[in-house]
Amino acid sequence: MGAHFAAAKAQNPQQVTAIERRFASLLAAHPDDLPFYLRQAVSYLRSKEIPINWHELMGDLRHWDHPERRVQQRWARAFWATSRDAADKKD
Repeated sequence: MGAHFAAAKAQNPQQVTAIERRFASLLAAHPDDLPFYLRQAVSYLRSKEIPINWHELMGDLRHWDHPERRVQQRWARAFWATSRDAADKKD
């Protein structure tokens, strides 16, 4: 999902702050609240015509409540790495 939201951010540079806020809320979601945040995320990505890797998403959801938050960390790296890469290219 991090890469999917990064694609949305690249498509809509004028909405970076709103996209980051939406993505951060998803990352911070408690497992009990995850269906709500996921539904919002999927709807948003669909509206931007960004395809979702459903197989990977289902695998990630099985490990959402891992104590080390590995899924959330991987998603965050995928999302914010694109920002870092773009900043590095400007320098």
